[in-house]
Amino acid sequence: MTTLLYWPAVAQGNTPLTLPTDRVDCWAVSLTTLPADEEGMLHTLLSANELECAERFRFERLRARYISRHAALRLLIARYLQASPASLLFVPETNGRPILANPAGRLHFNLSHSGDVALVAVSCIAPVGVDVEEVRNITDFAEIARHHFALTEVEDIFRLAVEKRLFAFFVTWTRKEAVVKALGAGLSFPLDAFSTGRPDGSPLLRLGGTPCTDWTMADLVPSGGHTASVAISHPNVSVRCQRAEWSWLLDRAHRSSA
Repeated sequence: MTTLLYWPAVAQGNTPLTLPTDRVDCWAVSLTTLPADEEGMLHTLLSANELECAERFRFERLRARYISRHAALRLLIARYLQASPASLLFVPETNGRPILANPAGRLHFNLSHSGDVALVAVSCIAPVGVDVEEVRNITDFAEIARHHFALTEVEDIFRLAVEKRLFAFFVTWTRKEAVVKALGAGLSFPLDAFSTGRPDGSPLLRLGGTPCTDWTMADLVPSGGHTASVAISHPNVSVRCQRAEWSWLLDRAHRSSA
């Protein structure tokens, strides 16, 4: 299953989220629209380790975005599990990927951010990977592609008109990052060992030139200035996209603390 998905829907209401046992849910969160009077609330949701990580950022803007995206992740997962966001315990797998210590129904999740957008992917089917990138001018993108992409991907990018190549580079990059994150392989899995299809077409994972039909990939469009992709190692999975506004996200946290 391959497709191109936008974010037309905004989550509303207090109805508990149903566990995504037959789908992948992708959530887009703005990191710049949090009301100033809610910033203190986010600190109460994070673990001591997360707060320590936040303090390592030198610039306040980066520190605030770290806190916002990790708080958003907790708030979303808490809605699925009908739990308190602060009570969630994350532990690292052997590959370093964070998982829930005691999940209901083995809830898999993945978090990515770039610029002012964070994406969260959630599924009970299998480990899922998501990546988002703000499209920005990178003068040496061609050199990066030649060093890290599969040969067919580099050729597909440079078949396009010059003005389309930078965007195609980011499309390919997010696809590859989503696959690697779904695998949980990190830097140990070489990016040129697989390909993800033409950047101006639907994504299709190929390993050693052979199509991987047991995977689902989708290109996502969280905003006009970003590219994004999601990947999961299971065939024909439906992908549902929603936008999570802070007023909706924080409603549960306020009710839990009341």
